[in-house]
Amino acid sequence: MIDKLEILQKHLGAVGSSIDGASLKHQTQKFSEDITDANDFVGALQILDSSLKKISKLLEDKNYEDVQDKVLIASESVKIVDNCSFLGNALFDNNYNVSVGSKTFTFEICNPLKILENSDYKGMKAYIEDKREEIASMLSELAVAIASYSPSQSFGGSSHDFMNDLDFTKLFK
Repeated sequence: MIDKLEILQKHLGAVGSSIDGASLKHQTQKFSEDITDANDFVGALQILDSSLKKISKLLEDKNYEDVQDKVLIASESVKIVDNCSFLGNALFDNNYNVSVGSKTFTFEICNPLKILENSDYKGMKAYIEDKREEIASMLSELAVAIASYSPSQSFGGSSHDFMNDLDFTKLFK
């Protein structure tokens, strides 16, 4: 506990008197909210990816030219979509936005079964593959943003290098 207090005093001492208590509290809250929001965003993307992977597996395992398989794919896909939620919220047919520091991430996903209204199962499979690639790319970009997130963005723009004292990136591995 004393080590943690020493680290905190070291950081606060390095920040100096240029930051008043209210500003420090606000910046600390912003940093905490950004990281919490990013964590929730990652969780939602991972669950979406898992659900899309399950539907994709159905499409690979079944012959979507066969009527019985079409019915099975549709009914199983509906179950997967209906059960896809995070913190009690349905994940499909939503837009997601999260900011980490000064970078904003946006992701939109619709129910893949809606693709069947204007296309066939091949179109649905292509949509799923595109969204899974987009999720993988977004997770990579988000990891970079978190790793390069400078606590000085939250702590009043101080030039002190907090990353040498506490490696925040290890929190996300």
